[in-house]
Amino acid sequence: MNSLKICNVVFYWDEFIAEDKNSKAILQVDQDVVDNLKLQELEENDVIAAVVKVFYDLFNPKQSVPLDKLHVEMVRKYGFVWDQIKVRKYLTSGDWPGSESKGNRWYGLLMLLKKYSERFTIVTKSNDGMNNPVVCFL
Repeated sequence: MNSLKICNVVFYWDEFIAEDKNSKAILQVDQDVVDNLKLQELEENDVIAAVVKVFYDLFNPKQSVPLDKLHVEMVRKYGFVWDQIKVRKYLTSGDWPGSESKGNRWYGLLMLLKKYSERFTIVTKSNDGMNNPVVCFL
């Protein structure tokens, strides 16, 4: 084992090299996490921009729109344009447990809109014992 003694402190090259490799691996993992978060943010911004476009194209921007109606329009416009991963994530309930989504196809879209509450208001209206979310673009 190679070593170096400086001021009564002994450095072992093998330990230093192993530690350096671990540090590089940790930095790589951290960079991968940052890259994935950036990609997710870009994807979310793309979906939010699409929602805003649908609002401006089909509804009055200050109008309250039932989420199921917004969802139908999103599927109609983007269901065959976006890649299937994005469709599954935001336009179906496929990525969400049944206990959370309760079978609502628009559940992924609802979760995204709630995340961006500075741009959207979501109010739940009750009709015939059914809770129906209504979305308003701010």
